[in-house]
Amino acid sequence: MTHDDAAHTHDDAPERHAAPMVEEVTDFEVLEIALRELAIEKGLFTAEDHRHYTEFVEQIGPAPGSRFVAKAWVDPDFKQLALRDPIAASREVGIDWLHPTGFGTPSDFTALEVLENTPTLHHVIVCTLCSCYPRPLLGNSPEWY
Repeated sequence: MTHDDAAHTHDDAPERHAAPMVEEVTDFEVLEIALRELAIEKGLFTAEDHRHYTEFVEQIGPAPGSRFVAKAWVDPDFKQLALRDPIAASREVGIDWLHPTGFGTPSDFTALEVLENTPTLHHVIVCTLCSCYPRPLLGNSPEWY
């Protein structure tokens, strides 16, 4: 078989091989790709929806949480709102927990509690960085997680 014959097999379509962008694809990545492609095929969301969400997720950081805390430090009324209704207080600094992406994607986290330290009580929060991690407020989990 000549080079020209090999290039025109399967109805004259050239063979295509997609090479991964990394040396090794993990099992998790294979599952994510398969699930994403199946969801797109089933019409649960479009590839464009996925692109928008990915762009949102990649750009979020801890700035919203910083704004939230700073405002609570300097605004006593906001601090009381944050203690009483932290979801409403979040909206005041631009965080919509129910639709954080701004294009209809619901949050995976819709509960939030703010605790106040006092001279006699200091709260220590230990987060396991699981699905309840407050991404709209703190950004993505650290890369090392």
